[in-house]
Amino acid sequence: MTKRWAADFGHRYNIDHRRNDTRYVSPAQRHAVDDKAILAARDAPYTQARERNPARWSGTTRNWLPIDAVMLNGIYQYFKTAEVGNLVSFSAE
Repeated sequence: MTKRWAADFGHRYNIDHRRNDTRYVSPAQRHAVDDKAILAARDAPYTQARERNPARWSGTTRNWLPIDAVMLNGIYQYFKTAEVGNLVSFSAE
């Protein structure tokens, strides 16, 4: 029972689950390098809609550019700096 649950979880997480930090593509799609084509196909309707009726858009369209790297479980930490006053990321390596 536990092995089946773990296998099902792994399939859902790696194949079915589309994560927001990867712009809604699954890890399997990224691994197969399908993410660039998927994101380009998602960008096209947004761009066309904005060109057809720019008055409906107050800003830019959603960012559908591919993500270069994904860091897991807090590899990047964010903090507010006193000198600059904005968010800075750094690697915990």
